[in-house]
This record gives sequence, structure tokens and C-alpha cells, in this order.
Amino acid sequence: MVVIIEPAESGLAERSTVNCAQIVTIQQAGASSRLRPCRGESEVRPIGCLRHETMLEVDEALRFNLGLE
Repeated sequence: MVVIIEPAESGLAERSTVNCAQIVTIQQAGASSRLRPCRGESEVRPIGCLRHETMLEVDEALRFNLGLE
């Protein structure tokens, strides 16, 4: 199950999806971290945002895929 995210909502350049069917962890520290700050920046910053209603859709999709319903 995926949740479609439109550019007008997220602030991202392209239409995106939150894939709730393939849940993985992301290393948060170290050289191979995918959460490193951009070059020349000291901290990671958000690149987009989601409305509360969209986050509820993500929550519902995660609950479904994790069998929590």
C-alpha cells in the first residue's frame, strides 16, 4: 500500500509516494548515514512536509501492512 504525495502539498519538485509495504530502517549516524546534512550545512533539514490528513493515511497504511488493525 502506498500513499501518493502531490507536489503542491509536500513542496517537493515531483509527485512522490510513501511506500508503506516496504518498511526498512535507516542508519542515522556515521559515514554511510542517509541522514547526513547537505554539503556546506551543519544539520539535516526537512525537504518537504505533509498535511495532518496525509499523515493519517500513512498511519493507516502502516497499520495495515504491519497487521495492527
